Amino acid sequence: MIIDDFKVKFPELSAGVSDDIINSIIDEYRCYYNFGYDENYYKQSAILYLIAHLLYIKLHPELSNSPIKETLSQSVGSVSVSFSSLSKNQFEAFFNTTPYGQRFLLMRCPSAGAFLA
Repeated sequence: MIIDDFKVKFPELSAGVSDDIINSIIDEYRCYYNFGYDENYYKQSAILYLIAHLLYIKLHPELSNSPIKETLSQSVGSVSVSFSSLSKNQFEAFFNTTPYGQRFLLMRCPSAGAFLA
């Protein structure tokens, strides 16, 4: 069952959170990733990271609009900093707000960037 697997993989997130809240997030994961949980191990793992990301955002809503940014330039005298988003689009920006979401992005396309001869 998804909720049991989630609790084993992410005890730091599931501790103190009701099953109803976790189940409500499980019910909506297909809005982001349209694969069944029992398709294969890699998809299962991606789904668990997706659920972890959604739960983390629910527990820490202040982070949902703060994508991780890369510093492109910096200055010390008269303080100047420039940032660039690491995300290509809003979908990626949303998932780049947590380590769980970043892992989900990597896992959803495991062959992206692979060289096939």
